[in-house]
Amino acid sequence: MRERPLVISLLACVGVALVAFGATVAAGWAPKLGLDLAGGAEVIYAPSHKVSGGDLTTAVDIMRNRVDAAGVSGSNIGTQGSDIVVQLPGVKNATQLLKEIGTTGEMLFRPVLCYVPAYTAPAKGTAVPSTVPSTCASQYLLTGSTLNVDTSTGDPQNTVGADTALTSYPDSGCAAVAPSNWTASDCYINYDTAHQNGNVILQASSTNGGSGSRYLLGPVGVAGAQISSAQATLPTDSTSWVVDLTLKSTGSSQWDALAQKQFHAYIAIDLDGQVISAPLTQPTQSAFSSFGGKVEISGNFTQASAQQLATDLNYGALPVALKAQTTETVSATLGKSSLKAGLLAGLGGLALVLLYMILYYRGLGVVVVLGLMTTSLLLWAIVSALSHSGMDLTLDLSGVTGAIVSIGITADSYVIYF
Repeated sequence: MRERPLVISLLACVGVALVAFGATVAAGWAPKLGLDLAGGAEVIYAPSHKVSGGDLTTAVDIMRNRVDAAGVSGSNIGTQGSDIVVQLPGVKNATQLLKEIGTTGEMLFRPVLCYVPAYTAPAKGTAVPSTVPSTCASQYLLTGSTLNVDTSTGDPQNTVGADTALTSYPDSGCAAVAPSNWTASDCYINYDTAHQNGNVILQASSTNGGSGSRYLLGPVGVAGAQISSAQATLPTDSTSWVVDLTLKSTGSSQWDALAQKQFHAYIAIDLDGQVISAPLTQPTQSAFSSFGGKVEISGNFTQASAQQLATDLNYGALPVALKAQTTETVSATLGKSSLKAGLLAGLGGLALVLLYMILYYRGLGVVVVLGLMTTSLLLWAIVSALSHSGMDLTLDLSGVTGAIVSIGITADSYVIYF
């Protein structure tokens, strides 16, 4: 009679372990590997200036949202003093992803004034223009009257070229497309501080089309902070993806004012000094009507480009500029080698322990083997479940070592018990 409770507890423990292991296997769960085992990248970002703890926390949350939106699982983003540490295990194109999540991502909506040709340096002895042009020649202005949009198709009937008089004007803020021999004195506008209330010349995205490779844009009409949400969708009556925006109350009135001014003309989406999209405003309507805080951005979007734009719009405003201090890349091959070496060492040590237990304790040694198997199954189930829970636990090399040590401690407890 005294042994019955012990048998019941033994069977209960074994049953829990088997059920938990079977459930994780049926769900297709397995432990997610960390950076040192799955490969990937780690980067440490430092703010460009001293910021508050709240701003740092906001930046971490935005970066985490960007990573989650990119479909990366098992990432680890947190603070280390005044720095932000980003770990991305198992990411193949880590360089591109780190570039996307580490940008300040300021999203601005501006009226498009005209196309600007590719930059050509002024003649020798002629200075680079020191101011941004206030407007374009009348025949080059991208207005509703010059474009003459066909509302039945939503396409402009007139082709408006680039204003050739603006060829010698460089990009505002010396963007990445600026000639490599430019110096700071060639940048005639400080894009970080003086760009919102004045005109700028920015590089056009290659997906936008148009006669020129650059745009002359007017002052900001709506800031990205006024976006409440953005979502990439595929309308049932179309084969082209669109991005649906929901604006906050202030942004809704600002957008209506900008859209009415740019009716049947272009509104540019300026992200960090580059035009990522420049859609026409209500091209299929004969008269302007309020958007009511709901905006649909259409264009030649693929699913990937629409989702990327939605991500930029949702998570596009870090409260501080970040600079990468150190970047470490771990190849998947090196990570697998580390995991293989750790597992072989653990299994070798475990085999020796089990062999000793069977030779020394005989029948009780078999009990040890069965007990360790039960413990291992339960441990696998727990780690796998935590990897797919809200904790998003990742198993690194130190974790593998800890698991092996825990099994060794379990074997040692049997020795003490015996």
